[in-house]
Amino acid sequence: MSALQPLVLPAFNAKFVLIKYDDGKQETFFIRGDQTYGSHGAAFDRFQTELKGTGIWAAPLGGGFVYIDTGEKTVRLKGTSEFFGPVLMPDVAQKLFEQAYPGYRIINELQ
Repeated sequence: MSALQPLVLPAFNAKFVLIKYDDGKQETFFIRGDQTYGSHGAAFDRFQTELKGTGIWAAPLGGGFVYIDTGEKTVRLKGTSEFFGPVLMPDVAQKLFEQAYPGYRIINELQ
């Protein structure tokens, strides 16, 4: 699964979903999102197409919204998904954003 990027978020203000996959040996976490998705469910569905044919089980762990300010160098995580509920592991989501946006201040308002 090393070919999958941990965080795919091509928009600066977007819905996102925290996803866990388990290949039987280890758990790995991903963020998927985009402002063009009509729902958090669509973001998860897109991730499932990335997994197609691998036989790997993936599960959504809630969703939220991200607001990225490149001028202030901040990433704000907040809200909840009406489809999947709140992010169940906000610390994991924060870590993924920290890795993807080094030098940015992460403001974690996930509940």
